[in-house]
Amino acid sequence: MRWKQLIAEKVRRCAGAVARGWYLPVTAVVLTLAVTVALVPRALSDAADNAAAVPAATGPAPGTAPNDEGVYNFGSGYSAIDGTFTRASASWTEPTATCDGGNQATGFWVGLSGSGTIAQTGTAANCDGSTPVYYSWWEMYPSSDVTLSNATKPGDQMMASVTYDGGNVFQFALTDSTEGWKAIEQETQVATGGSPVSANFIVEANTDTGVGSGNTTDFGSVAFTDCQVNGAALSSFTLWTGNLVDANGVQEDTISPLSDAGTAFTATWDSTG
Repeated sequence: MRWKQLIAEKVRRCAGAVARGWYLPVTAVVLTLAVTVALVPRALSDAADNAAAVPAATGPAPGTAPNDEGVYNFGSGYSAIDGTFTRASASWTEPTATCDGGNQATGFWVGLSGSGTIAQTGTAANCDGSTPVYYSWWEMYPSSDVTLSNATKPGDQMMASVTYDGGNVFQFALTDSTEGWKAIEQETQVATGGSPVSANFIVEANTDTGVGSGNTTDFGSVAFTDCQVNGAALSSFTLWTGNLVDANGVQEDTISPLSDAGTAFTATWDSTG
């Protein structure tokens, strides 16, 4: 699936008693974030010199939606929470997708989230049967994602940032230093106001939608480095963290403790699910 199809599926799933999706009325999205925060099982405040032992959470990552029971993650990584955030930035190397059949879609992104706000940019490593598919993208709620025309390949050195400039204006920047390109986009969040309340560094298995498993790309491992929030180390803030877990309870990746003075972590693939 492409990201637009995946997000449409999220909307279909989330239509019901509790609105939890990406393309929903503003009032529903406010409920979404309230429910998400309520489901986060532990908030972790880690100093940079004591960031080595961060236990995994089981609630949904901020900026993603849980299934009807709210018991699995299709987003893993770290999020700074319990604050007001204006910038998230990080670097990583685009991983190699090992494709042995089936369709898998997994994204790697940074972003800012809040009441009705999901601003994110990153890369994808997908499988269309036995064929790997790589691309870069950005997304601003309530619009679907935008795929960049710039080439993205395994081994490319990526640097991404999302900045909130105030007045509902966000700036996305994505640089591929290997290929020698930089994409900058400025967008206005027209659906709702309010400053972002989480800064996100996420691996997302976009086809783990609660209706099956086996959808996480075998990406090997991805190291997020130089993770900065508001210009400071990620570990300076109260943190959410969690692993990818599919609807059947299968853990699909493992998130490492923070390292490098609280600015780096590694996601290691465990299972397609």
